[in-house]
Amino acid sequence: PEDVEQPVLDMTPSPAISSFVFYQGAGFPNWNNNIIVGMLRATDLMRMVVEDNQITHTETLLEDLARFRDIETGPAGELYVLLEHATGAKIIRLVPSASRNAG
Repeated sequence: PEDVEQPVLDMTPSPAISSFVFYQGAGFPNWNNNIIVGMLRATDLMRMVVEDNQITHTETLLEDLARFRDIETGPAGELYVLLEHATGAKIIRLVPSASRNAG
């Protein structure tokens, strides 16, 4: 039908998105207003750049690491990610690298 809006992003076949956050924080200031997405089947963590209500760019932040179960933003803007492995689960904390903060 003509009144149906098309999706902003089509991810076919599905990577099995498990969790996402609309990032707002001081830890990664260049990522503000971006979407950070964790995937189960694709086992990737991606950043989606949003401009004018459109996804203009995607970047794979972590690839083939594990099944991403949950993503949360910490009080200082760091990202906490819950990973699932065949042997169990663990939480990792993502912070900006020193080289990115230097320049």
